[in-house]
Amino acid sequence: MNLRPVTAADRLLFFLFTTFFALPALRAQWVQQPQFHTGNSLLDVRLLPDGRGIVTGEGNVLLCTLNAGETWNGTGSAAPDLTSASLVGDTFYFANRQGAVFRESNPATCDNELLAAATPAMNGLTDLQMFSDELGYAAASGTVRYSNNGWASSVPVSNLACPVDANSFWFVTDDLGFAGTDGGKIVRMERVAGIFLCETKADVGVAISGVHFDDTLHGYAAGDNGLVLATADGGESWQDRSLPIDDNLTGVYATSPETVFTAGNNIYRTDDGGITWLVQSKPAGMTQALALWFTSETAGWVVGTGGFIGFTSDGGGTGLP
Repeated sequence: MNLRPVTAADRLLFFLFTTFFALPALRAQWVQQPQFHTGNSLLDVRLLPDGRGIVTGEGNVLLCTLNAGETWNGTGSAAPDLTSASLVGDTFYFANRQGAVFRESNPATCDNELLAAATPAMNGLTDLQMFSDELGYAAASGTVRYSNNGWASSVPVSNLACPVDANSFWFVTDDLGFAGTDGGKIVRMERVAGIFLCETKADVGVAISGVHFDDTLHGYAAGDNGLVLATADGGESWQDRSLPIDDNLTGVYATSPETVFTAGNNIYRTDDGGITWLVQSKPAGMTQALALWFTSETAGWVVGTGGFIGFTSDGGGTGLP
């Protein structure tokens, strides 16, 4: 047998081969949870650290759990087209596209109490954030609306520069919030002496579908084409932390100032504020992730198309860069 000398190219190939196979395998640590049968897309999810939670979905899907999602049950809601959910203390709120807001204090039965009848001004409701039974905000047909009387009535967040194409929003306090718009703007909204003042803080020209703040300083927004924006100064300035892939992101959640999850065709995690990202597998069967929720830095839920619910107990496990 003829042997040839080992060259530098041979050493490089051996290094690349052994390095690749030494990488940790991508483990699917977002596991599917069983649920009351529905094939409808699930649009929002909220859970408490004690394991109680609800999921809302297209049609009249309302799912409830008492054991952190080991089992999900539900008979649906009397109202159609459930869209968004919110959580204040240990009381759940959710809304439908026709503009009604509901309260759920006992997920054991999935019974709910109507807070306000649907009104024309609230048609097209897609996002909801409650601060109490009386005070809350909703996005309806692109306009953010405010109520301080339990949705018996509401007023638009309207003034110069206020959003008219809001997809989502997050209020850091009950009088200061940020909206992400279909036109690609981040708009700061502040209520001062009953008047709303708005200011555009970023304009990227790509639809923004989700906004979430971990605290009063650190916030993130996500949208089409892998867009991720980050702020560390309470929304005064926003930096580009986009993914290097073309994925329309629909959900974003910050579990700490630097650890953030966002979701679309896959689930993505960063531990350095978006400088680098890891790709994580969705639970089996889910083609599109639509919303995320965490009760700690490691325990989280994802909901999406096909009626699928996913859970992680370890922050999504390992991923690939």
